[in-house]
Amino acid sequence: MLSCLLPSKLDPQYGLAGLARLIRSFQENMSSPDAEVEMIVAVDYDDRETLRFCSDIKIVKIHRVSPGRSIVEYFNDLHLISKGTHFLLLNDDCELMTPGFDVEACKVPQGWYGKTICHSADPFYSGLYAEFPVLTKSGVEAVGWLLPPTFRAWGADEVLWRMYNTANRIKDCEIKIRHLREIHGSRFARMSKLSGEHSRETIDTFPYGKFAAKLTASVQNENA
Repeated sequence: MLSCLLPSKLDPQYGLAGLARLIRSFQENMSSPDAEVEMIVAVDYDDRETLRFCSDIKIVKIHRVSPGRSIVEYFNDLHLISKGTHFLLLNDDCELMTPGFDVEACKVPQGWYGKTICHSADPFYSGLYAEFPVLTKSGVEAVGWLLPPTFRAWGADEVLWRMYNTANRIKDCEIKIRHLREIHGSRFARMSKLSGEHSRETIDTFPYGKFAAKLTASVQNENA
């Protein structure tokens, strides 16, 4: 089963347009109406407009959270209440472009990192790692988290890719996702503030070998 996880917050510029677009792309590209896939959205309990919008959509499960938490904390909480064997990490400023994305996501072997294909509006995105990766239950259990808790937002995605790459556990995943981030928009400014200070040194000195060894051991145990 695939669990699509994302935090969402009412955008002061565009309202609920981004979330509505993502949900529509989710519905249109599911392999079938009864596919084994769920979407869980973390929403601040005081964000009444987003809560009201999500409550009217049957396929969406709402996880109410306290305001002011980091993006990484949102994601790490969401995977704990999910039912999936695979996790697709999303934002409410993206849209799914691949029919049957749920089937493709579940092709990623347990303990591996699924590198999806991102069409990004971000000029700083290198394409080296996936902005919206597919992770697996056994991989998350091996390292103890979905995203590295030492980060708040930016930096976590690169660290995640480098950790799985160190373990030689990267799998290309044929899911195309369009990222509609506006570099000078209100969302970008909010993410920048939320991320806080994370230096290149912090990313470079992360203990990749320690966690890569856990991933390698988990895959070996699965194959034993």
